[in-house]
Amino acid sequence: MRSKGMATMVCIPLLGKDKVLGILNLARKTKGTYGQPELTFLQQLADQLAVCVENARLYAEVIRGKAELIQSAKLAAIGQMAAGVAHELNSPLTAIMGNAQLLLRKSPPESPEKPLLEDINRCGARCKKIIQNLLTFSRQEQFPLEPLDLNQVVNKVLPLVSFQIDHSNIRMVTKLHPDLPLITGNSQQIEQVLVNFLLNARDALEGKLGKKALKITTGIFPENNSGDSTPDLAPGPGRVYLSVSDNGQGIKESDLPNIFNPFFTTKDVGKGTGLGLSVSLGIAEAHNGTIKVESACGKGSTFTLLLPASTGEDNCVGRGENHDYQCSSINHR
Repeated sequence: MRSKGMATMVCIPLLGKDKVLGILNLARKTKGTYGQPELTFLQQLADQLAVCVENARLYAEVIRGKAELIQSAKLAAIGQMAAGVAHELNSPLTAIMGNAQLLLRKSPPESPEKPLLEDINRCGARCKKIIQNLLTFSRQEQFPLEPLDLNQVVNKVLPLVSFQIDHSNIRMVTKLHPDLPLITGNSQQIEQVLVNFLLNARDALEGKLGKKALKITTGIFPENNSGDSTPDLAPGPGRVYLSVSDNGQGIKESDLPNIFNPFFTTKDVGKGTGLGLSVSLGIAEAHNGTIKVESACGKGSTFTLLLPASTGEDNCVGRGENHDYQCSSINHR
């Protein structure tokens, strides 16, 4: 203050609802104390400024809440529309695939129509998968819960995607925690999340020059016995994680806030529906978990599924792996 020629300064806190919102600092070049009339005026000024700051904050919250409400309404409308379209398409699609399979059985191997019928059946299966994703997104399906080992989920999914990974010349490494606690969840849904992670990683590595690498990791958070860096997640007791990392092209910083929005995709036309990550996040949240993303352009991405460990009382009743469990069902996003 003295270096700027100021001799006297007064600091008055801006109080709002017993909270300090800021500080009003006033200084002058002449020496001497502030008189009581001046201090009273400044206190009144500080009170008015505090009201203005509080009103501005509340206004910002209202605007943000309105935007979130509009977005929720949009998503609800999209979900209802998606469910209706999916149900309407299921019946004719079943007939198309059924008839194509019947004709395939009757067609001799050398028949010129057989490749066309196989193409019809293959495209029908792809459409059926898209419809299932639409129904999942619109919360139209229920799945039973059971005790699950994330390591077993990984081992079950890898044979399904290993051909596509190997065919793309990607080196895949797994690092599974040897003593991972169980979670309470639905195997089919957790497998779907992992498949989405792996296929997205494969697509991110497409066209990359040099070595392509992909790593699957499971572990306990925040415990980390391996010495490697743990995913940047908020600490919490009794949680496990499943992460997929790649050294691909990464995600643009401008795209990161949108990657979980339904129908948002940066892939070429025909290579993605934009539902994979939206559905995956819905599955994670339905399991009382979440998905965290770390990405840097040119360096790669890490997608981490974080789930609570089972306490033995979470929606399931059982005494051990050799006993039957009675599980509730989950209606997810």
